[in-house]
Amino acid sequence: AYQVKTQESDNTLSVFGISSKKTLQMHRGDQVKFTSDSKFAVFNIKPFYKDLKEVRIKKKKENEIAKDSIGIINLTTQKVEKLPNLKSFKVPEKGEALVAYLEHKEEKKDSTKGKKVDAIKDAKKVQPLNLVLRNLTSGKKEIFKNVTEYDFSENGKHLIFATKPEKKDSTDKTPYGVYLVNTTSFTKQLIVVG
Repeated sequence: AYQVKTQESDNTLSVFGISSKKTLQMHRGDQVKFTSDSKFAVFNIKPFYKDLKEVRIKKKKENEIAKDSIGIINLTTQKVEKLPNLKSFKVPEKGEALVAYLEHKEEKKDSTKGKKVDAIKDAKKVQPLNLVLRNLTSGKKEIFKNVTEYDFSENGKHLIFATKPEKKDSTDKTPYGVYLVNTTSFTKQLIVVG
């Protein structure tokens, strides 16, 4: 894989298949990661350069710009899947073909004023988001709510993540803390409370 970066335009990520002798070009592709079995490539898809430039010129807020997306290439079938509105993704260094990614919160419309109300009021605070864990080979998927941080173990057999409540709510009885997920069975275990 290689990337062509231009100064005043969108980048292009190219992934060359040795066995297929074909090159897939992904417009606005960035930061490619391969699964340890080399069957999948996962990469960021940046917003259009012209949109980012307009945001800087007009000094728009962060919530007014398009969010990054990710692309997942099945290197065997050459099929590309695109997932919009994501904050980050990670793949384990070893083990199964897994990907974990954080999804941005959707913006809500204020029905009285017709203006967008940002679901995340203070961008400087770490806000809890949905974490999605997917096995790319089997298609198995699990969503974990209110996640602030996450990472895979080096061998890819576990995913660890921290949770916190989205808002202070005395009626919320959900246990928050640090969880460990077995990436084979997708079972989670609370290992630190709070």
